[in-house]
Amino acid sequence: MTGPCTGRRACLRMRRHADPGMRNVLGTLHGGVSLAFSELAARRAAEFSGGSSPEKFLPSSIRMSYLRPGIVEGHLRVTADVIHRSRTIATVETRVLNPDGKAATLGLVTLHRVEQA
Repeated sequence: MTGPCTGRRACLRMRRHADPGMRNVLGTLHGGVSLAFSELAARRAAEFSGGSSPEKFLPSSIRMSYLRPGIVEGHLRVTADVIHRSRTIATVETRVLNPDGKAATLGLVTLHRVEQA
């Protein structure tokens, strides 16, 4: 389930079923999985923040902070808030949330618009 949210800034909320294959050897959410979900959410938020016609954005930089172990049970929640968007660049803050609502990761994703040929 994905969807936009309300407020002044563009944002996106995603919910994905947590699969046991997303665990690392310690039994917590694998860092690569949280990075991939953060990148996907940031792209979707940036692409749809410009109005009715989505534009293609690709990441040029991702900075992830792993704040606490990610719990793999139920559903994973990912948030993406567009901090800045111009015609060619977007900066998006992402979070992967544990079931208790606390952030397991905090990401800052910079994306550039892809010119359509």
